[in-house]
Amino acid sequence: MTILSDAPEINIVSFIRKFTILRKAGRYFRGKCPFRVGEELGETLIVDRKNNRFHCKSCGEKGDMVDFAMKIYGIERERAIKILNDGGIAPTERFMKRFNLKLT
Repeated sequence: MTILSDAPEINIVSFIRKFTILRKAGRYFRGKCPFRVGEELGETLIVDRKNNRFHCKSCGEKGDMVDFAMKIYGIERERAIKILNDGGIAPTERFMKRFNLKLT
């Protein structure tokens, strides 16, 4: 039986920066919400590195890095934890379609 860690080695800012541009704003980081593709709403995503949390003031998505991975990749918690423990990137078919990407 494999035991998965809930505390991946990468930090939340580094992980979320793979999907959107974040800029430092005081003790937080701000950026465009990657869950609202195609909508110009400004920097509604707030990332708190100290508490390892994110929150979008527009769509209401919030949580920790595992929650973000679950949402962005459209996967279950255990799979998200494994992906994060392996470095944070897993080009799932649903993810690739969402951003109109192709594997090269």
